[in-house]
Amino acid sequence: MFFKMTVLKRLMKKAYKGPGLTVGRNRIGEDMSGIYLSGGYWIIWHRDDEKHKMPKELKAAIIELCGELPLLGEQFKVNEGGSQYEIEIPEVYNIPKIFGTCRNWYEVTKLMCKQSDVTIRFLQNESKKVEAINEVFIDLINTNAVEPERGECMPYGPVAKEEKPRALYWGNNVCYLMVCPRYPLDFEEEMWTYLEGVNIVRN
Repeated sequence: MFFKMTVLKRLMKKAYKGPGLTVGRNRIGEDMSGIYLSGGYWIIWHRDDEKHKMPKELKAAIIELCGELPLLGEQFKVNEGGSQYEIEIPEVYNIPKIFGTCRNWYEVTKLMCKQSDVTIRFLQNESKKVEAINEVFIDLINTNAVEPERGECMPYGPVAKEEKPRALYWGNNVCYLMVCPRYPLDFEEEMWTYLEGVNIVRN
C-alpha cells in the first residue's frame, strides 16, 4: 500500500475518539473484494482477497480499535462508546469504481496556509481551479511503502470527477484514498479567487 502507517493510525484513532470510525468489507466486480475505513471526510479502500491480502499491520490496527474485521457485506461504526452495525451504502464505498471515472487531474503545489488549527495544502488543475486539503493526507502518502514484488503498481493522483460532489482521489491496483476538500472561510474567499487566476504549480 502507499500509506504511511504511523499517519494512518493517527487518522483512525482521531476518528475513533471523535465522530466514529466506519469499517466495512465489500466486493468490487467478480473477483476483487476489500476493506474500507472512513473518518467522515476521508475513505481508504484496500484490497483483501485471495489474490492480494491487506497488510497484517493494518489488519492489526483495525482489530485494535474494532475488536474484529468485517465480514463481506458488513459495515459498522466504532467509537469510544462502542460499536454499531450499519446498513452498507455500496455506491459510497465503491472507491475503485469512482476512482476509475476520474479524469480531472490536479497537481500538488508547494503553497500551504493555516486554516483555524489545520495546515492545508493547495492543489491546482490545468484550468487553474484550486482545491485544498488537510496537509495530513500529503504526509499519509508514501510511495516507498509500495510493494512491486507483490504486483503492486505505483499510485497516481490526485484526480477528481468533473461533476460534484467534490472529492480528491489517489489510487493504484491495490488501495485507494478519497479526501473531501476544505472550503474557504469567509475572509479567505478573495484570496482563493485570486489563486484561481494565477499558476501556483511549480515544475
